[in-house]
Amino acid sequence: MSNRLDLLFLAHCTKDNSDKVWGVVRDKETADNWTFHGRRGSKLVVSEPKQTNVLVPYAKLCNEKLAKGYKRVAGTWHESTIAPYK
Repeated sequence: MSNRLDLLFLAHCTKDNSDKVWGVVRDKETADNWTFHGRRGSKLVVSEPKQTNVLVPYAKLCNEKLAKGYKRVAGTWHESTIAPYK
């Protein structure tokens, strides 16, 4: 069985005593993309999947989260990957 999901970006925020995570996941077979967010250790809120090969809106969201104090902790996208899409 192959791993269908690709974690593109995972960020964590501890600013102002928060403990939140936010991320973007892509299904490699269907090209569905979705975001998730929530407090670490709690049930995450997951967006409706959107099928698109255009990942620019998701890169922009990643940059917005970094600007709000989130720190990238995992995923195949690095800051250099999303930097052109501010």
